Amino acid sequence: MPLVIDPISTIETTALLTGIAFSGDGKRLAWGEREETFHIADPDGGNSERIELEGAPGPIAALSQNRFVMGMSDADLHLVSSDGEVIWSHQVSGGCDVLSVSPSGGLIAVIDGSRSLHMLDIHGRSLHSYGASELNLVTVDRTGRTVAVADDAGVVKVFDRTGETRFERRPSSNVGERVTAIAFQPDGHLVIAKETLGLAGNNENELEAEWWTPLGHREYTAELSARCTGIAPHSRGCWLSQFDGRILKATVNSEPEQIWQSSYAIQGLETIGDDLLVASWFHLYRIPDKNMEDEPTWQIEHAGIVEHLAVNEDGDRIALGGEDQNDYTESEPILIIDANAEPREMEINVQEDPWTADLDMGEVVKKEETDIYADDLSSISDLLTEDERKQMETGGDTSSESALLSMLSGDIEMEEMAGEDFSADILLSGLEGETKAANIPPVSNAGDDQKISAEDDEAAVVLLDGSESFDPDGTVVSWTWKDRTGNTIGDSAKLKVKLPKGTHHFELTVKDNDGATTTDTTTVVIE
Repeated sequence: MPLVIDPISTIETTALLTGIAFSGDGKRLAWGEREETFHIADPDGGNSERIELEGAPGPIAALSQNRFVMGMSDADLHLVSSDGEVIWSHQVSGGCDVLSVSPSGGLIAVIDGSRSLHMLDIHGRSLHSYGASELNLVTVDRTGRTVAVADDAGVVKVFDRTGETRFERRPSSNVGERVTAIAFQPDGHLVIAKETLGLAGNNENELEAEWWTPLGHREYTAELSARCTGIAPHSRGCWLSQFDGRILKATVNSEPEQIWQSSYAIQGLETIGDDLLVASWFHLYRIPDKNMEDEPTWQIEHAGIVEHLAVNEDGDRIALGGEDQNDYTESEPILIIDANAEPREMEINVQEDPWTADLDMGEVVKKEETDIYADDLSSISDLLTEDERKQMETGGDTSSESALLSMLSGDIEMEEMAGEDFSADILLSGLEGETKAANIPPVSNAGDDQKISAEDDEAAVVLLDGSESFDPDGTVVSWTWKDRTGNTIGDSAKLKVKLPKGTHHFELTVKDNDGATTTDTTTVVIE
């Protein structure tokens, strides 16, 4: 049974989040809300400050013990104290898109809306700017001495604090190479993850991670099984997340080791000491540095897809936020977590939950369907004339035997039936073209999100309805419902489950008669 923890507090939001950050001392939390403004509050939600800045909130990061760097998505960059005072502002062309800072070194690097780099010190003074290419990734080393940026052509440039170029990494392939993630390790190595969309040259692999020394020498290259989506440093190397949900632990001069895999894509990585925090789908997991074969130390579920994650400097407080991506529901709150909380066994399991002990999971509402391919010949007889039905029932000939039955029995040639202009080649080529038509996947529909009031026993019976799923060019042949732990709880279009108070997520996978599948999710809130 998975181990879970509960949040120690929540902070309500009114719009989509643009970012979350703890102050260095962990006493204040700052966040931005899209089309609204930035806010600063105590982690328990008290003593809240609304920061009035011109423009829409963008990325945010902590700088020193009690200061935040706040970038506006359509305006300038600001340094704000934990009390809400604007200390300085720096003009940024086209707004702030990507932000990276070194809290201990006081170095700030931002990519603006025109895809150019700005480097500033803690006092807001410009150190360097670079705009020769379309930049999309930036990272700052922990000492604040070095900045690395990657562009959309696979070029990585590394600058020192004065703006001097340390080295440049150029793509080895002339076609379709791009950098998917970059990060500095504590030992100063720069880790670059790349993919080649065309044919990789020079005996290289399409998916690789590279380790570069501070002097610009490529020291090691490792092949990856899927696109790298994130890099997080640890004391002896780094963690890599892949598009297929795999988490790898990597060090220089050794092959990356898979230590865990999520069932879903990875949205974010953060570290607590050498443990790893993994945001995947609606969950946050803590993966231990030791005993990698074991299950996560704990996990926690958020009402939204976890997209924003922050850890304070001491590593004992975590903030996470996200949205369920449903335009008809309210914004989800920020959860504050005690990273060292004592985990407990998960109590809610729709398949084995005591709430469902008295519920007949087989009692489902089934969608009636007509099988046009059934062995029953009655459906075929509807397509025949009265004489043809009579012949089919008696098994004998009639004086009015149809041309269709004659063709099927081989008594006449198809050319005779179609006339002199008939061409067998035309018919066969048409049939051949039809057989080569691509299958259209089914459309999975898990139904609308639901908010239901609990009964006296603090539970409610809910109908999960996937009957609106369909296949544009065939039929849906199977429905598979899974709960948030990945357990299968039903295999019919409609399913009744009894749920306690709380937020519950379910996933529906449907398969068509050609074997194609698609998936949809639905959320049920029991109040």
